[in-house]
Amino acid sequence: MNTALLVKTKRALQGDQEVLLDVLEELSKYIHVPLIKATCYGLIYQYVMNNLIDLSRECMECGGICCKYGELIPLYDFDIQDLGSRGIEIKSIVIKKDNGYYLPRPCPLQADWRCTVHEVKPFSCLSYPFMVEDLQLEVFLNYEGIGPPQFNIPSFCRAGIKVLKYVNRVFSKLGTDVEPITLLRFILRNWKQVL
Repeated sequence: MNTALLVKTKRALQGDQEVLLDVLEELSKYIHVPLIKATCYGLIYQYVMNNLIDLSRECMECGGICCKYGELIPLYDFDIQDLGSRGIEIKSIVIKKDNGYYLPRPCPLQADWRCTVHEVKPFSCLSYPFMVEDLQLEVFLNYEGIGPPQFNIPSFCRAGIKVLKYVNRVFSKLGTDVEPITLLRFILRNWKQVL
C-alpha cells in the first residue's frame, strides 16, 4: 500500500467509518484479486475489534500479551509524528534498525495491560491480530477468494476469538459469499443487534 492509503487505513482502524468505507471502495476495484479481498475482510474484522465491541475484559484477562512478547513493532513516519504530538520523547523509546524505527517488546507505552497512547497507537498495533503480517501472511497468500479467510488468531487472544465469533454470527445471517463492502455496511447498521 502507498503511504496515503496507509494513513487513511490507520484513520479507518481508529474508528472513522467514512474513511473505512472509502478505503474498501477503493480496494474493491480489485476485489477479484484474492489477496485484496482477504485484505478487505481483514480490515473489517480489525475495525470491529478496534471500535465496535468492548474487549477490555478480554484484554485485561490476557494481560496484554500481544504488547509484551514478540518481534519488534514497526513504526511508520506518521506513527512517529502521532506519538510526538502527544509529547512522547521518541528517541528514548524506539529502536533504530536498518532504515526503520521500531518499538521494543515489552512495549514501553504499555501500563499493565493497557495502551497509554490508545488515541495515537501505531498502525501495527491497530492492525493486531487480523492484519498483522506475521500471523496472517500464509492465510492471505493461500486465500482463494471464496468466503471469508480463516484468520490465524493466537489462542491467548481472547479478544480476537470474540471478534471471530461475532463476525461468524453475521455470516450466519448473510451467508459466507457476501462481499466485504456489503458485510461492512450490514455490520455498521446492525452491529448492536448481532451482539
